[in-house]
Amino acid sequence: MGAGASSSAQLAEIERLKKENAHLKRQTQIHKDQVVNLMKQISSIPNKRTFLQKDAKARKRLAVSAEVLEQFEHDNEVVSSFVAPNHEKSFESTLLINDAISNNILFRAQPKQIIDSCIGAFEREPTVKKGHILITKGEELNNAMKFYVVESGSLDVFVKDEVVATLGPGDGVGELALMYNQPRQAPVIASEETKLWSLSREVYQEIKIVLRVQRTKRIQQYLSTVDLLKILKPRDLQILANSMEEMEFQDGACIIRQGAVGDVFYIVEEGTVKISVEKEGESTLVEVCKKGQYFGERALLSEDKRAATCIADG
Repeated sequence: MGAGASSSAQLAEIERLKKENAHLKRQTQIHKDQVVNLMKQISSIPNKRTFLQKDAKARKRLAVSAEVLEQFEHDNEVVSSFVAPNHEKSFESTLLINDAISNNILFRAQPKQIIDSCIGAFEREPTVKKGHILITKGEELNNAMKFYVVESGSLDVFVKDEVVATLGPGDGVGELALMYNQPRQAPVIASEETKLWSLSREVYQEIKIVLRVQRTKRIQQYLSTVDLLKILKPRDLQILANSMEEMEFQDGACIIRQGAVGDVFYIVEEGTVKISVEKEGESTLVEVCKKGQYFGERALLSEDKRAATCIADG
């Protein structure tokens, strides 16, 4: 009887394991189907920028095209060895340039690393005298390549021979030259002796592209560690990496609240995140995420309620 009972128990355990294995296979297939469907949704988005933020009102950003990424994808030497130019400037000048570009549409949605590198790349222009024509309407394309920030003095902007704006310290002019290969639209003349900082289109584009590629490669490496995404090809991971948006949280800010509906997946780029679970009125710290680690990955598959609270910690 003992041997028979043991044999029956083993058969029952084998049957249970078979059922559990079949259930896990079904769940795995469901997850794979969900990820594939997610990729199809991404492919239908023209600029592929809203993958990880389903909110239709998510802030826009300037994306690097897939063609540019492919161009640098195999040129690891250029990407890894790139050092942005950094011209010496005082703390006050750095703040002035930062304030000038912080609300500019070309810089507002850029990652912090790109903004900081662009600030460093601004170089001092020779002091211009009163009456100097800084920008000429219809200026040749080869000369219309700089964005200027006024450090001291003032500039007058003309339309049909009338002054329509006067720019002073902290104001910028000519930013479209960083993006478009188009002639200048309005003349700008110094109304007094003026000191300026400038950023050229060539330097701006190089910083933006190379640092974006570096960032995409770094995030792609992070994404390759996410179990739910291991079925994706490197090219798919690259698209997802380029779709991620940078968000900053102050120390102590609540990133995810347990019980809230989740629709965003996060990877820690700087600092740490404390993850805790609340049960029966008590909060227990279960994990601390550091650079390169992720949380909230279930939001990639569904909008289930969050299972833990995540707080920014330094």
